[in-house]
Amino acid sequence: MDHNFYQIYKRLTALIIMTILLTGFNAKAFAQFAEVFVYPDKIELDFTKKNKRFLSKVIHVENPTQKTLRIRSYVENWDLNENGSVVFLKGKNERSLKKHIKFNPREFDLAPGQKQLVRLMAKLPSNASGEYRSIIFFETVTRKSQILEKDKNKIDINVNFKARYGVVLYAYKGQITKNVEIRNLAYEQIEGKPYLVATLKNNGNIHCNIMGDLNISNDSNKKKKQKLSKYTILPGKTQKFKIAISEKLNSNEDYKAFLRLSFKDVDDRIKVIEAATNFNTAYQQNTSVSENLKRNKNADLPADKGDSASLIQEGKPLNPNAFEEKEIKLK
Repeated sequence: MDHNFYQIYKRLTALIIMTILLTGFNAKAFAQFAEVFVYPDKIELDFTKKNKRFLSKVIHVENPTQKTLRIRSYVENWDLNENGSVVFLKGKNERSLKKHIKFNPREFDLAPGQKQLVRLMAKLPSNASGEYRSIIFFETVTRKSQILEKDKNKIDINVNFKARYGVVLYAYKGQITKNVEIRNLAYEQIEGKPYLVATLKNNGNIHCNIMGDLNISNDSNKKKKQKLSKYTILPGKTQKFKIAISEKLNSNEDYKAFLRLSFKDVDDRIKVIEAATNFNTAYQQNTSVSENLKRNKNADLPADKGDSASLIQEGKPLNPNAFEEKEIKLK
């Protein structure tokens, strides 16, 4: 493969991954785009209840097309970097579920309209504690009969899309906790666009999904409020939640930003954390922690009462990979 094309291919693939993550496609809608339906998009295995030794789940794979598809599945490990971007891991990982799960079938044909149930079984070691995670990929592959049907006398370069869809797996065991705090809130201009960057720390030992809203006001007391997409922070991680400011800001003007986030603890109680900062749009960045007002209220709010309801928004949980991958084939 040409080196320049390979570099373009890598950048395109990374762009597609981030696009899917940021837009939060509906699970079935995207799977249909990729020729198959795969659901659910996330599976959580809770071993903390009743000291369970084994847990089983079912993944549904459907073929809505008019042609027979061959599906192959495999497991990969993943992580999030400090910017919340997905990183796929090579080699051994102590928090991997790969060696603790079995699933069947791993490769199969789907006739038009057919559904296949993939049965998943998991068992964690007796000394396991905290969160373990991996992802099962399902991808379409070319069947042997389709290869034999190709015209061997015709040689040309064809760019095809190879689609794969990921089902995220989480498993928990032992004493589990969720505790997220806001370490800092700062205004930044990233590639010429205004952002507020919240530095978050997950002091718990399982992942946490954050929701909330951002309020921005100026001296004339004009308030601008925007709902935020769901954001995932992994256990023990410090991550930067980069929030693109949707409203147009005036140049060289003072503003105050107020960030209100919420998450559910292990007992399903809503916790609220807040932070505020002052900034001027003339500056590229404000990083003074001393100017930030940070409050971790940890309010025990009922899940269905109070003003916390306004913080809960529709959004898709993290799916580290549901994307299209370009590949070059000769035929």
